Amino acid sequence: MERDFWEQAWREGRTRFHKDKPHGHLVEFGHLIKNDYQVFVPLAGKTLDMLYLRDQGHHVLAVELSSIAIESFIKENKLSLKKTKLDSHTLYSMPGLDIYHGDFFELPKEALENIEAIYDRAALIALPPEMRKQYAQFIQGNMPKLKDILLLALEYDQSKADGPPFSVEEKEIVDLYSKNFKIQPLLREKTEDFNPKFEGKGIDQFWHTGFHLKHL
Repeated sequence: MERDFWEQAWREGRTRFHKDKPHGHLVEFGHLIKNDYQVFVPLAGKTLDMLYLRDQGHHVLAVELSSIAIESFIKENKLSLKKTKLDSHTLYSMPGLDIYHGDFFELPKEALENIEAIYDRAALIALPPEMRKQYAQFIQGNMPKLKDILLLALEYDQSKADGPPFSVEEKEIVDLYSKNFKIQPLLREKTEDFNPKFEGKGIDQFWHTGFHLKHL
């Protein structure tokens, strides 16, 4: 899962993707996830979206590769989380929030079996194409209670620059999920908020997109 890339990004502070407040599109569309659902946040970083979802009445289960991100999240928000060493992960927990430090694909089965919704702002677009297929298959094969996915993505001319973050178009999302989900586009808005890595690459259009996936 590009572990070395993300570990190095957190060590070097290349985390422009982190926001100092809950994501605006989560605030706008979060009502599509019913209250008191168990919500999964993959590749969570230190996003404040975890606390926002918890404050809305959800139980949040997150996973993150970087211990730097998790420790920063705890320190910056003055939280007290119990730390438990598991076989392949370390679990940080408090009422309403569990964060697994480790690989998404190695999460214990029991951690996934009660997931009812996914908030994906940073996972699908962080993965190269073949891993996106693996990721979508893993979700659909290991979360039997999954009902909703709130998915935020990006679109740009991938021929001019490579990710991460990667460009993921609606057609690919349909290909990955339409067997089990009804896919409703929520937004497609042009943005000037370029990641610095794309500057000077000749990309003149950069889009934020969003989708609500409802289990059939």
